[in-house]
Amino acid sequence: LEDFAAGIHLPFHTVPVYHKIKWLLTNTRGHGNPLVTVDSIHARPHYTTLQVNDVVPARFDIALINDGTGGSVGVKG
Repeated sequence: LEDFAAGIHLPFHTVPVYHKIKWLLTNTRGHGNPLVTVDSIHARPHYTTLQVNDVVPARFDIALINDGTGGSVGVKG
């Protein structure tokens, strides 16, 4: 399968990727409170506006994710 996949040509050099991840505070006490956004991460490629022909730079937020090996409050490695 890897040998077959190595011979596949995809006719583009870049792919624009858009992502938004939100961490929501849920109704933990049972009061029926609405969801509240606690934090979010965005990734967006640069683009050109249509009205002013101005380039808006790309946006990539940085996140440190504890996969369970970093302890309760730290990042290991």
